[in-house]
Amino acid sequence: MNLLSILNKLFNFVKSPQPYLENIVGKYILNNKEKYKTAARDYFEKKNLIQYFSSGEKTEIKPEYLDLKNLYESIIIRRPEVVLEFGVGFSTIAMLLALHENSKIGKNGKLYVVDPEKKWIQNTQKKIPNFLKKYVVFNYSLAKVKIFDGQLVSFFDTLPDISPNMILLDGPNPESVKGSINGLKFSSGRPIVAADILLYESSSPTDLYIIVDGRHRNANFLLKNLKLNYKFSRNVGFKRFTIEKL
Repeated sequence: MNLLSILNKLFNFVKSPQPYLENIVGKYILNNKEKYKTAARDYFEKKNLIQYFSSGEKTEIKPEYLDLKNLYESIIIRRPEVVLEFGVGFSTIAMLLALHENSKIGKNGKLYVVDPEKKWIQNTQKKIPNFLKKYVVFNYSLAKVKIFDGQLVSFFDTLPDISPNMILLDGPNPESVKGSINGLKFSSGRPIVAADILLYESSSPTDLYIIVDGRHRNANFLLKNLKLNYKFSRNVGFKRFTIEKL
């Protein structure tokens, strides 16, 4: 590496250090991921919450405690009044447990879930204990292939009529998206790009906070198409992106 190249990298770091720091942190987490996973499970065990993450359907994806801990802590720290989740699962339960914890100090919140698969909605509903049911509203809706500004995306037919402070984007599953445009469809294995969040932006609260779980194409799409000013962060170790309104 020549001197000019080193100086360019140093200049870029000073000008915008965040991507470099995120990359360093992400690599550290990747190299120590099993340690973090164990610590995340222990976190829920110490809080006596681990029993709420029991498996239902045999084909259900097992709980990723590292992701669940991040979600739980995000709710605890930010104390949102209205949370919107695209894609049902163990994440639903983690956020409900956090909302319940917040309610103990008078910070009440509600979770609205949207999913195109009745099977998985019912699977999660069966596992939710009675004391958490008052914090959640489930919404079933078809998800279809659409065009947005010349781009292939998915949209749900029906969305909750809310103004969310926090959004978790972890759905829909590409295989659940119906239809095609010029023969192109997401169910063939194409990476999913869901555009529903764009519809909420113009009427969103000032503290809008978006978490994108592992969908880097979708995170980049949102960053390019959202109109207001946001802080964008990524963690390659957690495979997690956050978009926060400034």
